[in-house]
Formats: sequence, structure tokens, C-alpha cells
Amino acid sequence: MNNRKSLIEHTKKFKQITDQEEKLRELPNLLRLYQTEIDGLASRCTARTEQLARLSEENHDLKTNLHERTKEHEQASIQLAQAMYDLESAQMIVEEKSRLLDELKSMQGEDEDNHVVIYNENSNVQTLKRENDRALEQIRALQVPHLYLHSLGRRVDEH
Repeated sequence: MNNRKSLIEHTKKFKQITDQEEKLRELPNLLRLYQTEIDGLASRCTARTEQLARLSEENHDLKTNLHERTKEHEQASIQLAQAMYDLESAQMIVEEKSRLLDELKSMQGEDEDNHVVIYNENSNVQTLKRENDRALEQIRALQVPHLYLHSLGRRVDEH
């Protein structure tokens, strides 16, 4: 800023000079001041251009990073949705398994009841068989010849 103010002041003084020879002597100094200001502007412009290029590169890197993060976020969202679906499926499987286990337990209870009934019926059959064998022995003991035993369907002397 000081260089610019100095340049403005020197330019005003130069314009106020009326003598042509003095203007010619002062002109190289004024041109040097202008050249210094132009060099400074060019230097600042180059620095700003380099800074802009760095900022542009950083902006590009940020956009690329943002794009990659967005892809990662989308993939994570898809994976999360798949995990939630898998979890729901697993919960349904667990519920079905629990239902089947309850049904199996119920069936086992019925099976145990059937075993009891079968055991009782088997006991009844064994009892009836023993009673039948005793009756047959009693009949044999009587030794009634050639009588047909209608309940047995055979003759006693055949034994």
C-alpha cells in the first residue's frame, strides 16, 4: 500500500513539473517506481495464482474424498439394509424353530400318553393270555375226551 501511495504522490509531482528537461530527468525515476509496482503486482498475482491452484487442487481432493466417502456411505447403507434383512430372517427362523419345538414337545407329551396306553393294553393282553392259559390247563386237567371246545376250536385229546 505504501508503494502505491508513493507512486501516486510521485505521479502528482511529475505532472506538476512544467520544465521539460526536469520532466525528462524525473521520468526514469517515475518509470522505476511504476516498474517496481508492476513487478510487485505481478509477484502478488503469481502468488495468488499459485495459491488458487493449490486451493483448486485441495478442492478437487476434497471433492474426490467426498465422492469416495459417499460411495462408502452408500455401500455401508446397503450392507446395513442387508444385515437388517438377515436379522429379520433370522428372527423369523428362530420364531419358527420355537414354534416347531413347542409342537414337538406337545407331540412328545402325546407320544408318552400313547406309550402309557400301549403299555396298559399290552398288560391287558398279557393278563388275558395268562387267564386263557390257566383255563386251558384246567380243561386239560379235566381230561374230557373228545369234546370240542368251542372257544378254543380244537379237541382236548389232541394236546
